[in-house]
Amino acid sequence: MEVFFATTNEGKVTEANEILKKVKLKILKEDVPEIKSIDEIETIVEKAKAAYKMFQKPLIVEDTCLFFSAFEGFPGTYTKFAVRTIGLETLLEMLNGKTRNAKFITCIAYIWGEEKFEVFQGIMEGKITENLRGVSKPGLPYDSVFIPNGFDKTYAELGDEIKNKISHRTKAFQNFEKWFEKKEK
Repeated sequence: MEVFFATTNEGKVTEANEILKKVKLKILKEDVPEIKSIDEIETIVEKAKAAYKMFQKPLIVEDTCLFFSAFEGFPGTYTKFAVRTIGLETLLEMLNGKTRNAKFITCIAYIWGEEKFEVFQGIMEGKITENLRGVSKPGLPYDSVFIPNGFDKTYAELGDEIKNKISHRTKAFQNFEKWFEKKEK
């Protein structure tokens, strides 16, 4: 089964295709307008609607948020913006002397009509390191600073094989795949 994925982040598509067993994602490489809301569900639903208007075909969109326990709701839906504007090192410095607990939430929306959509989530709790550990892939900068609960290495240090078995994105895409298989039958 093939599903279109509207994103400019090829790293996300590669990772998702490594996770999925029965669904193959095909990239629609276009920047989809994204509202900025502190609510990740509202953000992903509006992004899905915008993508559907652009392409007029069933597709998925994905957004991943990182939440620092020390700063309620931050960077949240501004995760990518925070790295681009102030940088990963500055974000790490902001946590000095504070709790380094954090959680990733991946939201996926599958949309097949203007008001026909379903949202899936995957959550992984963990800690933020004090410095970069391992090399993150392009488009996935937080992999070198996030240690998932139950591990002592960052996603980047764990490598794709382990990360793709446990991550927030894995959980979200597995939830989507289970639902999609039932829907298509």
